[in-house]
Amino acid sequence: MQLDQELIQRLEAEVRFLREQRRQSVEALEMAAGLGHFATPLVQAGDGHVVLREIAGKARYLMDLKAVSFFLVQPDHSFAREFCDPPDHAATLDREIDALINDHSFSRILRHGRSEILLGINRDERLVLHALATPIRMWGMFVGVLGQEVSTIPDTYLALLSIVLLAGAAALEGVETYQRLWEHQRELAHKAEDADRRYLQIVSEAPLGIFQATPEGRYLFVNPEYARMAGYAGPEEMVAQVTDIAAQLYVNPAERERYKELLSRHGQATGFEVELKRRDGRSFWASLDSRLTRDAQGNPVYNGFMTDITARKQAEKDREKLQAQLFQVQKVESVGILAGGVAHDFNNLLQAMSGNIEMLLQSESFAFRDTERLRTVARSMDRAAKLVEQLLLFSRKVESRKIHVDLNQEVRDVLQMLERTIPRMIALEPRLDPLIWTLAADPAQVQQVLLNLANNAVDAMPDGGRLEFRTVNACLDENFVAAHPGAAKGCHVLLSVTDTGCGMDQDVLDHAFDPFFTTKEVGKGTGLGLASVYGIVAAHGGFIECRSVRGQGTTFDIYWPAAETSAVPREEPAQVAGRRGGGETILVVDDEPELRELTREALEDFGYTVLSAATGEEALMVYKGRVRDIDLVLLDLNMPGMGGHKCLQELLRLDPEANVIIASGYARQGHGKNALTSGAKGFLGKPFQLRELDAKVREVLEVSGPKPASV
Repeated sequence: MQLDQELIQRLEAEVRFLREQRRQSVEALEMAAGLGHFATPLVQAGDGHVVLREIAGKARYLMDLKAVSFFLVQPDHSFAREFCDPPDHAATLDREIDALINDHSFSRILRHGRSEILLGINRDERLVLHALATPIRMWGMFVGVLGQEVSTIPDTYLALLSIVLLAGAAALEGVETYQRLWEHQRELAHKAEDADRRYLQIVSEAPLGIFQATPEGRYLFVNPEYARMAGYAGPEEMVAQVTDIAAQLYVNPAERERYKELLSRHGQATGFEVELKRRDGRSFWASLDSRLTRDAQGNPVYNGFMTDITARKQAEKDREKLQAQLFQVQKVESVGILAGGVAHDFNNLLQAMSGNIEMLLQSESFAFRDTERLRTVARSMDRAAKLVEQLLLFSRKVESRKIHVDLNQEVRDVLQMLERTIPRMIALEPRLDPLIWTLAADPAQVQQVLLNLANNAVDAMPDGGRLEFRTVNACLDENFVAAHPGAAKGCHVLLSVTDTGCGMDQDVLDHAFDPFFTTKEVGKGTGLGLASVYGIVAAHGGFIECRSVRGQGTTFDIYWPAAETSAVPREEPAQVAGRRGGGETILVVDDEPELRELTREALEDFGYTVLSAATGEEALMVYKGRVRDIDLVLLDLNMPGMGGHKCLQELLRLDPEANVIIASGYARQGHGKNALTSGAKGFLGKPFQLRELDAKVREVLEVSGPKPASV
């Protein structure tokens, strides 16, 4: 019985012990949970000293500590006191730690990572040391000073201290991480603010329009430049007032649909050129570069840029106009070259026909009716010669003898002729500036220009109208010349001829100066009137342009260069009367057999002895053999082989006193100046009358006198 009682008591004691152990374990766990928790606001405070103070408080809760201090690792890997409570223990603890460092106890405790209790230097205090660390970083050392009344510290409390210090080190790590994150976040915020500021500055000051719009036709955003281009005071006003982009901004609203279709199909529209209108209704050209994106709610929006390309469009239009004008000039030049070549050959044919007809008319073997027919043919030859001369004027093959010309007087002379010839229902209105400058021009060609323009104007006004001639001085500058190819800078006299006739459309206007182009009925026009006007003006260094509107009339503006002080004064050409030949010997050089034979026959009829040659080479051989006998050479310029120019040089080299008359099929006066300056004594333009040939031959022979007996 006694044994049973003892057993029961022993079991009850064990139960009480186990219950106490359980209570202590639960209490320790609860304490560990409380001591190991560091509140988030504490970490977010961003101050490590606050965490150290919290650790110290928890350690004192576990133990009766007179003082608590922390020695933390520095950037140079040394240790320094960062916290001490109360502060009056700081010096003592510094000495204690220095001693522990010197005897290597400090490093040993750091390596072991558990609590150790050591006697202080004075042996009257005990120190509790424990590393302050996490698994990845050593923060420093915890130092606690035990009170004298503390005899022992339970292992549980030391374990709890390890938990507190581990959690505290983790909190310090959290503080540092939070500080880094906060600093990084602050740096990012500053960068974001700078980026926003730069973005706003770029958008506000960008030299191109920036916009965001909806497919339905409203603006969500525009920058100041976009609003300015569209004619609004600012972005806010434009966003508020534009409710239908297609109707309010597009000149052609259908272009907005095409723009939307491009974005819908391809997701972007690059270089979309469109004509828009400003708030005041004025139009301008813009280039849009846009992308289709979606906003935060997934709705489609158009983001893009707009550039004002009005100046570029105008430049392209001006360039196209200049190219068209240049093409017209080149076309006229090409046709002129062709016309000149045709005219040369045609003149040779006319020379042969008119010469033979003239010789037939000198014969008395024809009846009166036949003679009249020949005269009719001769008159037709004269008209054909004038037609050829117009071709040559157009091709600039005619040399003009420029003298001082009063353009006002030429206009008055033409008006006198027109008053007698044009219908009375056409009113002539001269508006002549009395102070215009003098021209250096060929008066006959100036009159031809006036008459041709007047005839065109009269034909354009079958029911009557008004024909105005206006003269005024004009100085052409670089801007005018740049816009009008073919014009030249300097002082000019502007002649404007305006009618109120039927006018011309653009297609007719483009061909107005083309040779043989005419809108008149067959037989009522040759198509050379305006072509010859163009040729005369160009030959004088002038410039002509035409403005016309169908149903309103036409204006021709001709800019004649003003005369310089060295211009030739007006004089009348000398008249030389023909005389019968005195048996002189003449060498006729021409590659056309008909012309050569006709000229030989005519000169023989005039009383001369005639030799002939078909080429320049043959002419030189003949001249060398009879240099003393040949009194004059009639030389055609345009021949195969050596040619007339080279033959003339060789003749003058053989005989510097040789009498040479040049004949050319290019013009009545063309090549005259070059021929005379090259050593020739005279010039005849084909086709010429036989009496003109006789007169020119007599003139040269009489001026040069008899040929010396020897050369």
